[in-house]
Amino acid sequence: MKTISWNCRGCGSPSTIRHLKHLITLENPDILFLSETKASPQSIAFLIQQLNYPHHFSVPPIHTAGGLCLLWKFGINLSILSNSTNSITTEIKNDPHQSWIACFFYGSPYKTLRNTSWDPIRNLDLFSLPILIIGDLNVTISNEESLGGKPYVYQDGEPAHTIINDLALIDIGFQGYPYTWSNKRTSPDNIQKRLDRALVNTDWFTLFPDATLVHKAAIGSDHCPILLDTQPPNKPTPKSFKFQSMWIQHPDYHNTINSSWNNSYHQEPLITPHLIFSKKLGSTKKALNLWNKVTFGNIFEQIKELRLNIASFQMKAPTAENIFLEKTALNKLDNLLECEESFWKQKSRDVDIKEGDRNTMYFHIKTLRHRKYNRIDHLKTEDGAWVSNSTLIGYGYALRDDKGKLVAAGTSTGGSTSAEESNCRGLLRAISWCPKDTSLKLEVELESKAAVDYLRSKPSNLSWKDQLILSDAANLFGLFCSVNIYYVPKSANLVAQKLATTASTNPQYQNWTLISPNNEVDSRFSFPSITCQIVPIWLKQSLEHDNAL
Repeated sequence: MKTISWNCRGCGSPSTIRHLKHLITLENPDILFLSETKASPQSIAFLIQQLNYPHHFSVPPIHTAGGLCLLWKFGINLSILSNSTNSITTEIKNDPHQSWIACFFYGSPYKTLRNTSWDPIRNLDLFSLPILIIGDLNVTISNEESLGGKPYVYQDGEPAHTIINDLALIDIGFQGYPYTWSNKRTSPDNIQKRLDRALVNTDWFTLFPDATLVHKAAIGSDHCPILLDTQPPNKPTPKSFKFQSMWIQHPDYHNTINSSWNNSYHQEPLITPHLIFSKKLGSTKKALNLWNKVTFGNIFEQIKELRLNIASFQMKAPTAENIFLEKTALNKLDNLLECEESFWKQKSRDVDIKEGDRNTMYFHIKTLRHRKYNRIDHLKTEDGAWVSNSTLIGYGYALRDDKGKLVAAGTSTGGSTSAEESNCRGLLRAISWCPKDTSLKLEVELESKAAVDYLRSKPSNLSWKDQLILSDAANLFGLFCSVNIYYVPKSANLVAQKLATTASTNPQYQNWTLISPNNEVDSRFSFPSITCQIVPIWLKQSLEHDNAL
């Protein structure tokens, strides 16, 4: 299932509608959530008609501020549970026995209203179901999510920090450029932030372990659309050759056929009429594929290239030149999208005139069809790790003394296919990283109840792969005097969570070890790392939080 969430900053302009239609054509989302529509009921009705979604629900703006619109396809079993100025809470059923909560959310940009705007998310604690929250939260939750502007302080992330911890929510991460909003100014006044995201609880993450969130290019708004895919698409396989009837209308068609078909193969040894016929078909197919790409694919290739260029400009420094190039590319893309729209309309009218209704279905399929893909999603490396082509998983671990004082902290990165596997693999890496000492009594805190149950020889629903990882970790327990395993929720160990998040997003802190300034560097650390004795600023707040518990 694909879901697109976009703060469109007004959805009434023809340009915004064109970009929305093109985005829908490219990604084919099952659910589309728009915030800050700033549109009257009449404008929303026109938009729904243009986008051709059979089901919809909207929340009107207050005067010219806010406004929400949710659209979904046939076959999506979605029920509206509640709504407010800032949210639409729904229940989605995959089948009669499996359902989950999706809250489509727009956080208030005003500090005086921000806390109350999060009330619908607080109320999600009443549900004992998998939960997804997606939208423009209008808040950053760490220093790494802001570029430019005032320095980040922990209070800027409230009430998000508190609610995320209370509900044990997980940020599923993202692929693409790290910031989803920009004020579009030139340096040094440019500010960029990650305001749009998806948060889930562990039940939802277990239900959709391969889910990905992609930041698309910001076109038509100062926010970029975010695309959530619960089953990421496979890599494309080579397309089979298909003859298109529209080729016949082109004046160069017959010349292309004649020049490729009339190649002589009679002088080749052991040639037969059947081989000659097969070779002629093969050469004609290649010639038509090349001719089709050059003649009919030009507009579509230009649109694809422009979208890549726009994304590239937005990742560069916001100089006057780059801002100008981005605006120029946006204008050109808008013109090309209009040309593409006119092309298909004109082509449809020509066929209607010449051939009646015989090709109506052809043009409908040509415009709306979507490719299916096959892919190899994960590979097993020599060290037994399962690696995917998604963003690296970060692992974080902290070693404390018997008084709770930090002795050392470390990070690493690797592949993982589920939240449970991440926890199991994180334990194995932490035990391998920890100094080996047969006089050391080790107490391990895990946020996975299933992993703790398995290590305590209790019934557990872990997969066979996760059990093998934990068995490898348990084999290392003999290197210590004793090892006790405890379950601790994520909210009580922000240090490990912060270390893992930083490792997955900041290359500077991958495979990294911090030795507390009050301790000498221990030569027994076996995990390869970059060692330092200075506590980074981004870690201090988490340390203060954990020490207060």
